[in-house]
Amino acid sequence: MKRSFVAASSAVLMMLSMTPLFYGQSTSVTGQWLVVYEGKPETALLTLKQAGGAATGQWMSEKGATSKLKDGKLAGDTLTFSFVHDKSHFNATGHLTGDAMSLDLIELQKGGKTAEIHGKATRGGMQ
Repeated sequence: MKRSFVAASSAVLMMLSMTPLFYGQSTSVTGQWLVVYEGKPETALLTLKQAGGAATGQWMSEKGATSKLKDGKLAGDTLTFSFVHDKSHFNATGHLTGDAMSLDLIELQKGGKTAEIHGKATRGGMQ
């Protein structure tokens, strides 16, 4: 009886230690993402590097201007970050589904106004 309990306890502890490998880890965002805006012909390239729940990287416009990402965080399937591009401040929220991400950008404009930009990003960058 004692051996069965020890064996069962060991098996449960081993399974619990492996659980984060299968269920607890969030999707990795490391790589290049091609961003296509809704209703606009422009694209952007989002380059990300993930370390735990933090994300760093850069935003590159179609014209080649780059901006460093700030405050990048990944919680579950939600990525948030901000950046300054062409003197405009942007807050971004992405929702991941495999190698695709819906992306919402909020541009903070003068006078406290905001503009919303929606798009889709796919992993793999510009081909």
